[in-house]
Amino acid sequence: MIRICPFCKAKLGLHDRYFCTSCGNNLPAELIESASHQNKIIKHESKNTPKLSIKPSITVRIPKPSRNFIEKIGTVFLSAGFSALIALITYTFLAPRIIYKDSIPYIQSGSTKQSGVMTTNKNVQNIVGQNKDVSATSQKVINPICSFSSGNILDPNLAKHIPYTADLYMESFDSKSFLKDIIDSDIVSDTKFVNFYNTQKENFMGTLGFFVIKNPTDYTYGIVLSLKDSSNKTEIEKNNNIIFFDNYIVMTTKIEIIEDLMEVSKGTEKSLVLNPVYASAKSVLPKEGKLLILPLTRNGNGFLYQLLDKKLTDQMFSIINNFLDSKLDYAVVL
Repeated sequence: MIRICPFCKAKLGLHDRYFCTSCGNNLPAELIESASHQNKIIKHESKNTPKLSIKPSITVRIPKPSRNFIEKIGTVFLSAGFSALIALITYTFLAPRIIYKDSIPYIQSGSTKQSGVMTTNKNVQNIVGQNKDVSATSQKVINPICSFSSGNILDPNLAKHIPYTADLYMESFDSKSFLKDIIDSDIVSDTKFVNFYNTQKENFMGTLGFFVIKNPTDYTYGIVLSLKDSSNKTEIEKNNNIIFFDNYIVMTTKIEIIEDLMEVSKGTEKSLVLNPVYASAKSVLPKEGKLLILPLTRNGNGFLYQLLDKKLTDQMFSIINNFLDSKLDYAVVL
């Protein structure tokens, strides 16, 4: 609708709402109402305009950079973590454990000392000879001066009669020679113990297990072995702190622990077989040798160091000193 000023006959525009901009006269009411209608139309158009210009910029443009940024960060962290994992696996399983000391390569695992000279795995294989029971991963062996006969060791039938709480365990295939060295070295001076050896040494059969238990003031010693002839076991038990169980005897220097040893032999108390140190040694050590040396606790290791102050036989001194010098947790004498 075209509006005309009634005074100057000029054509009214959108800005001529209440008066004519040409002549300055106030416009009649009918022309003002028409201007209000135009004003409503303008307001309606301005209300819709933000919906078209602002909302698309919010929903379309803003999320895209955020998503890309997170994906890039995630990719970087995933790549770094994967690289670190590969490096850790390579170092753990493939890197050789060699320590260079004074420009001489020293193989840390499987090394032993012999007469003050460190021997590598290759030297140990020469010592072992044709003994196929010694695996390439187990070189916990020593070769001191030792005249004991070699044979099967780590007999579980012996270990099941030994208390779980033992501090030191030694086992020898040559039972008579080993026990003689123990007595001659004055390691055990108990009268009954010595008398038993003197009267029954020719009756010994198979391997012998020797154990030590630390007491508050002293040590308890014990042995486990089989006898060829046990027909006079009543007499043997009468004169010694001994119990018979199956084909084995268990003898101790303290009669007070006989009942405890009986419970161990019956299986109602834990035996050495269940000791994790014994189980670990049994899984890696060769099953043949002259002597097993197995400290089970720090007290067991301390007992071995204490022996060096005793008047040991030359052979026993060589065995104990060689083992302590080797810094091994446990070992078999070959």
